[in-house]
This record gives sequence, structure tokens and C-alpha cells, in this order.
Amino acid sequence: MLLILMVFSNQQRVFLLSLALTACGIPLGTNTSNDRVPNGINISNCSMDGPGTGTTKASAFAKIYDSNGTFILRLESVSAPDEVGLQVQVKTSGSQNALAATLKSTTGNQNYTITSSGPFATVVIYSTAAQTAYGECSLIPVP
Repeated sequence: MLLILMVFSNQQRVFLLSLALTACGIPLGTNTSNDRVPNGINISNCSMDGPGTGTTKASAFAKIYDSNGTFILRLESVSAPDEVGLQVQVKTSGSQNALAATLKSTTGNQNYTITSSGPFATVVIYSTAAQTAYGECSLIPVP
């Protein structure tokens, strides 16, 4: 098998390997983000379970970390529709956007740096296409 692959170009080898893996039932390109837990102190949490169903529902566990004055949003166990234009938003208690970023992936664990200061009130997974929230939760301070 190795000798056979040597006669093909790199692009052809990648295609043949992908074809062989897929034929064996091994999925490729799962689009799952798996960021590490950030350093710092967990200052607030919330559990998001969107109001919709199926293709209009998002869920995640959201945490805000204070890492030496830098705030980091961590989304864990994200489950969101496979749709272009999903955003994660963090709003302050005055309803201002502290963060509006493109969702990295529709599944997995994801970290986002928040460039403004708190206090932070809500976390939203928002569809720019449908102009609606697929999931939202109110942050609760960690004692």
C-alpha cells in the first residue's frame, strides 16, 4: 500500500487517505472546537437552553473568568444549529454589547476574550440570518 501511495501526488494521497478513512466509518472535519479552560478565577456562570427546537435552539454552559484583569467567556458543551452567521454575545447590565463575536463552532468548548469591563449580565447565541436569539442565559455571580 505504501509503495502504491508513493506514485501519487500529495493532493492525490490526501484524497485517497480521506476516501479510505471515510469508507472505514471514520468521520473527517467534525468542526468541533475544544479550547482549554482559561487561567483565572471563575466569577459568574449560567446555563443556556434555547427556547426553540431542532434547528433554532442553542445550548451551552457559560462561564466568565477574570484572568488578571482580562475577562474571558468560556462556553462549554456548545450545541448550536449548523448555520452561517451565528454570534456569541455578552451584554452588560446596561444592555450594552461587551462582546459580539462569530461562534467558532457549533459544538465543543470555546473561549472568547472580552475587551470591555463588566458587570456582565447575559450571554446570547444569536442568529444574524434569522435576527433572533437561539439561546440566552442570565449570568449568576460565583460567591
